[in-house]
Amino acid sequence: MAELKQWLDHQLASQTVLTWEIQRVLPVSDNCVVVTWFFKAKTQTVSAFDGVSVIDFDGDKISRLTEYETKHNTYRPYTS
Repeated sequence: MAELKQWLDHQLASQTVLTWEIQRVLPVSDNCVVVTWFFKAKTQTVSAFDGVSVIDFDGDKISRLTEYETKHNTYRPYTS
């Protein structure tokens, strides 16, 4: 908890969230959902990325959280 509090304090002091859009919530099972989202924030520069969270629950509490990010501008060589 101390490490989490230190990280949160740092983020709140150094970052301004500009956008955090939840795009889809996909139920996988009774105790797991997958969420896709877009995040944009400003520190010294503005950064943006797409993300996916895999959230496992134990009752009404999160038991495990796994997150992935990808560049927002993806490369699609075969689109017209």
